[in-house]
Amino acid sequence: MRAVALALLVSAGPALADDAAALALADDPPAAPAAPAKPQDWRMFVESAMGQTTARQDGSVLGQQRLSLDLQWDSKFAPGWRGVLSDRLDVGWVHRFSDSTAVNSLREAYLSWQPAADNIVDAGRINAHHGVATGYNPTDYFRSGANRSVVSVDPASLKQNRLGTVMLRAQALWNGGSLVGTFSPRLADAPSDASFSVDLGATNNRHRALFALSQRIAEGIDPQWLLFAEEGRPPQLGLNLAALLNQSTVGHLEWSGGRSRSMLSQAVTGIDDGAFRSAPTLQLRHIARARSTCVRPRAMAGFRVSLAATAARAWRLWRRPPPTARRPCGRAARRPGGSFERTDGPARASPRASRSTADGSFAARSRSR
Repeated sequence: MRAVALALLVSAGPALADDAAALALADDPPAAPAAPAKPQDWRMFVESAMGQTTARQDGSVLGQQRLSLDLQWDSKFAPGWRGVLSDRLDVGWVHRFSDSTAVNSLREAYLSWQPAADNIVDAGRINAHHGVATGYNPTDYFRSGANRSVVSVDPASLKQNRLGTVMLRAQALWNGGSLVGTFSPRLADAPSDASFSVDLGATNNRHRALFALSQRIAEGIDPQWLLFAEEGRPPQLGLNLAALLNQSTVGHLEWSGGRSRSMLSQAVTGIDDGAFRSAPTLQLRHIARARSTCVRPRAMAGFRVSLAATAARAWRLWRRPPPTARRPCGRAARRPGGSFERTDGPARASPRASRSTADGSFAARSRSR
């Protein structure tokens, strides 16, 4: 009998040890989560490009090369203080390396002070833009003359790489809303073509002021009202409205209105035909689940109707389906050259598909020599 009891005790030993270890592990406090990695204050990008142009008249070939250096710094160097610096240098060569041009763009350089959690004051050169419309945005009042060097016609690149405006900006925040006041003084009279000029004449050639009021009025609806005043011109009213229409569609409406001259008068005739004019832009962005294997499961298509720009072209873009929807389905899809490629699995949507209708009504001028 003693032998049986001793055998049972020896066989239960490992189980008791495992139970004790489990209880000890349960009593230990949980390990603290790892602290998130602190983002780097400095970021630098280097970009190079090569191209070739063939003249139609004589068939001569002209080679082009470009080297770009992009530097960004964003740091909180003291409690309540933040500094931002953003600069880009574009160096280009045409045919020979001796024929080089350099254009430096000081995009942003400002200090930000936050005396309280709901108050922020910024001073310096700031790339300020309102509204989220791409291509043409009537409420982006500080865009005029800001593109010093144009290396891409992508609307997002034009907005990011343009010159900021020297201004003093104050913000007040509250639950569901904010009020922003901006004043931009006149610091120069004319733009500069010098390679390393800060070019204040392009962005600060007249006094300007802007007030923006944002307030959430319902779940998913956040309108922003703007009042813009410019030296020598009547004030303008603006409205930015973003609404979540459903789980897959977001609508953006940008509108600007006020007394102004027509575009023909401003560009050609110079006749004072001032009247109240409106410039609305409507954009719909829809993220749809494809019902065919010819498109990736989640594809984005954008549509824009710009009433202030070319209405006929916008109507054609609205009616035309996105490029990904026009791709033939089946076991094989015909290439433009006549050959076939297999499309058994989900096909990759082209990166241009989401931007094909957003490259429209804008005009950018490069002032690089």
